[in-house]
Amino acid sequence: MKYDELKNQIKEKMENGGRRTFSREEFNDLAKAYLNDIDNKTTIAKKIGDEIKEEEIAPVAEFRKMIYTILTDFGVDKQEASKICTNDYKFRNTDALYPVTSELIMNYLETGKKFSFLPRKDLVCSLTLHEFEEETKLNRAPGKEEEIPTLYKKHRKIKAESNCPSWLKEVIK
Repeated sequence: MKYDELKNQIKEKMENGGRRTFSREEFNDLAKAYLNDIDNKTTIAKKIGDEIKEEEIAPVAEFRKMIYTILTDFGVDKQEASKICTNDYKFRNTDALYPVTSELIMNYLETGKKFSFLPRKDLVCSLTLHEFEEETKLNRAPGKEEEIPTLYKKHRKIKAESNCPSWLKEVIK
């Protein structure tokens, strides 16, 4: 199934009351369809001065070029290796992408840096990792007045940050 078709199918399922929980199977299916769509392009946005510059990028084509380089580095004939950059090659299994993607992002966040997703015309967002020391808080049970002391042990949380892109805001005078 083509990437856009599968993405829309999952989106439609969600709009019709589907559960929002993570599905590794759907992630893998979507990843496989995405990587097999060599013509897939993404439009990113940047603000340069007072102008919004949109740029079309091809992440799948770039990913396949990276694999081509690996293949030729290991001695695979360039003509044979170039097939990875066309629709002649279809990924059959993408099971490793979820743990690799998850660990790449988490390992980067553990450096203390912010991870920013590619900016879209209507979306700018990032993730940061925060550490919390052990503490006791007083919590109320739903519908009750009594405060219950609760111990929160040392833990980490990811904070998602997403604001209206600067190019979609204007001061009204």
